[in-house]
Amino acid sequence: MVGIQSAFEKEVELIREKVNDGRTERCGGIEYLAGAIGGVEAVVAAGGTGKVRAASCAQVLIDRFRASRVIFCGVAGGINPRLKVGDIVVSRDAIQYDHIGDTKTAILGRFSAQFNTTRVIADETLVALAEQACREVVGPEHCVAGTVLTGDRPVLTRRERMRLFRRYGSDCVEMEGAAVGMVCTMHGVPFLLIRAISDNAGLLAPLEFKRNLPESAKRAQEVVLRLLTLVHQ
Repeated sequence: MVGIQSAFEKEVELIREKVNDGRTERCGGIEYLAGAIGGVEAVVAAGGTGKVRAASCAQVLIDRFRASRVIFCGVAGGINPRLKVGDIVVSRDAIQYDHIGDTKTAILGRFSAQFNTTRVIADETLVALAEQACREVVGPEHCVAGTVLTGDRPVLTRRERMRLFRRYGSDCVEMEGAAVGMVCTMHGVPFLLIRAISDNAGLLAPLEFKRNLPESAKRAQEVVLRLLTLVHQ
């Protein structure tokens, strides 16, 4: 069973349409649609925004639906200056960049970094298959495998965007992925994040996000659907 998760319904609506013989269950106010997509058993859910909701949804996918792999599908703000709206980021890794962001003392910062891992590694096989899917769906010039940053606060200034890029060498920023990856890692479940750029994580990000969400979300879902066919082969 492959768990496919997003924050917004718009980010999985195309995938939901492809589910055959679907059955719906509700848990914690979230609707989970389980069935088959092209011969692959899958369960699809839009779990809401933010790390807490995302982690809760991932836990349900693993515990209740016995998901053996989890793919997070959605949009993100671009951090890498080379990326444009519609480009795809496949996660090699994901980092909770705000995990100790408000810590005031170096001592506490070192303590937290030592005992609380903030970086999780995506499954290598899924990454390779997703890269192939991206090349086939959007072309090699529109996809990159790299680092996804996760934080509960949106990035709304150029200064903050460039600071994150310089510090982490990251490609995009969002609000769920690393939390999903953490839950999966704790349970030994392979995971992957597929994010399409919807905005440049700056002052105009809210307007860009609203304008570009439908098309960017569609591109991410098309990559996921192609990925599922490769998984099934």
